[in-house]
Amino acid sequence: MQGAGFNVEIRQSSACVMTPDERQIIARIAKRAFVDYDTQYWGKFEWAPADWQVFGMLEGVPVCHAKLTKRKATADDKQVTIIGMGGLKTDPDHQGRGFAGRLMSAIRDFIMKEGADLGLLVCGANLVPFYEKCGWQAFRGELLVQCHGQQLVWPERTMLLAMEPTGPLPNRIDLCGPPF
Repeated sequence: MQGAGFNVEIRQSSACVMTPDERQIIARIAKRAFVDYDTQYWGKFEWAPADWQVFGMLEGVPVCHAKLTKRKATADDKQVTIIGMGGLKTDPDHQGRGFAGRLMSAIRDFIMKEGADLGLLVCGANLVPFYEKCGWQAFRGELLVQCHGQQLVWPERTMLLAMEPTGPLPNRIDLCGPPF
C-alpha cells in the first residue's frame, strides 16, 4: 500500500532482517508511543511471538509498526484460523496523519489474503473507537488465553475482524496460546 511517500511493508519474521537503524527507530517509537503504558499491568502477560512484522514507512523510515501472528484456535468449539495483531504503535510526531489507519487497512487486506477466518487484537478501552473506525468489532464473548502455563479469561478489550461481516460473532474463543 503506497501513497504520498508512505508505504506499508509486511515482512515474514523468520526472514525479517531489520537494520540496526530500523531496530533503533522501532524501539524509540515504542518508548515514545507507549509513554502511558502500564508496564506493571501489561508486562505480566505472556505474548505470542510474531510471524510477520508490519512497517509503515514514510520516505523509507519507519513511522509505525505492528506484529502479526497466525494460529489455529477454536471459536465456539470449532477450529478456526486466526491472525492476531499486536503492538501497533505510531511515532507521536506522525500521529493524526492517517498512517496507522492505512497500516490497519493493509493488515486487513493481508488477513483476508492469508485466508484467516478471523482477525483478533486485544487493547485498552481507549483504543476501541480507533479500531472500530478501521472495521474491527468489539468482541463481547469470552476470550481464553494461555499465560505462563495457565489458562485464563482475558481481562481487557478484544476486537475481531470478521471475514464474513454479516455472520454472527462467536461467543467464546480459545486462542490455544498466549495473546498477540
